Amino acid sequence: MVSANLVLLVIVISGTWHIAIPAQQQVKTMEGKATKSAAGLEQPFILNTWPFINATIKGWETLQTGNAVDAVAAGCAQCETEQCDSTVGYGNSPDENGESTLDAMIMNGLTHEAGSVAGLRRVKDAIAVARAVMEYTKHTLLVGDLATKFAIEMGFKEEDLSTPASINKWKEWKGNNCQPNFRQAVIIVDCNDAGKEVAAEFCLKHGSGKALFVKADVTSNEQLEAAFKLAVDTFGHLDVVANNAGIFNETEWSLMVDINLKAVIAGTYLAIKYMGKNNGGQGGVIINTASIAGILPFGLLLSYSATKWAVVGFTQSFADPNASDYVKNSGIRMIAVCPHITQTNIFGSKVLCPDEQWDNAARSALLKRDEGIIAPEEVAAEFIRGIEDDSLNGAALVIPSPGVQKIKYPDYEAKF
Repeated sequence: MVSANLVLLVIVISGTWHIAIPAQQQVKTMEGKATKSAAGLEQPFILNTWPFINATIKGWETLQTGNAVDAVAAGCAQCETEQCDSTVGYGNSPDENGESTLDAMIMNGLTHEAGSVAGLRRVKDAIAVARAVMEYTKHTLLVGDLATKFAIEMGFKEEDLSTPASINKWKEWKGNNCQPNFRQAVIIVDCNDAGKEVAAEFCLKHGSGKALFVKADVTSNEQLEAAFKLAVDTFGHLDVVANNAGIFNETEWSLMVDINLKAVIAGTYLAIKYMGKNNGGQGGVIINTASIAGILPFGLLLSYSATKWAVVGFTQSFADPNASDYVKNSGIRMIAVCPHITQTNIFGSKVLCPDEQWDNAARSALLKRDEGIIAPEEVAAEFIRGIEDDSLNGAALVIPSPGVQKIKYPDYEAKF
């Protein structure tokens, strides 16, 4: 360990830590004893967490006549020149436009001053520019073109950071359908073109390429799997699958079973195939849209209620400790959201039930529920909760109750 009054300077470049401590400061071992040279003087040291020996040597040489800031800057500059590990310095991993940019940060432990640059374009001396930010500005971070503008004003040379190797790496990535891809994105699958407008709005708000619309009928296994395959081919992997398609019409009970239940089951097995760890995926979360009608009996919507009870049961069974290894080894969690009546197009159907009297009775009963009609945003909030809360697996979340309530299932001993 080191004494509290030491000057520590830390630099991070692409995960590399480089620390220099000058000779005049006391350095102690884990036993609390100061290390000393043969002449009895306390020794300085350089600590580098990566095996870049030349950078460590350069920092050591500089430390003999300079201070700790000089030593770390020199060591990191050496790595920038040598392009250590092909990730530090010019010609490093290019962005999706084929351009190499640089990041660097430097800190003076004595004064707590720090300077950094990120996405520095067309200037090779990233660590020196970061030091200039620390010493000549009141900023701690400059980014992109503004970082480049500052560097040029400080006298640094503007030049291309690409190399033949970095350009080839980018071309190979483009030729591999831009994989691996590190963007967060949304795939919207719908049988109606309205989903295309939603995707366009999402891209306007969150950035180009952040959403993709796929027109597909979820009752068609071929179309549904094509959507899964396109998602993986485009973005590299899947993290979350939302089985959300549904209809609300007792006059088409067979189609309702196909969409509300069978498509959920089909989507789940496709999720295991394309997202499961046992199939080369990363695991993830499946969120099934059920209903309060899947928790409480609702005699005026017999078939609809049956499909939603089945979805809740399917969700609980998926998380059961006695589930098959194929399910358990997938690394996938599953929850069901069970909202009360929600303001969506599904409730706008002209016909709900086989005759007008039944239809009117069902509509009247729904509208008179004490919970009223809730906003889609309330349901969306529970989607996010289901994704983020790792403790939720097999849960049925009622929205609202008022206030979200996690249903407790009967605790029967398994006899299977």
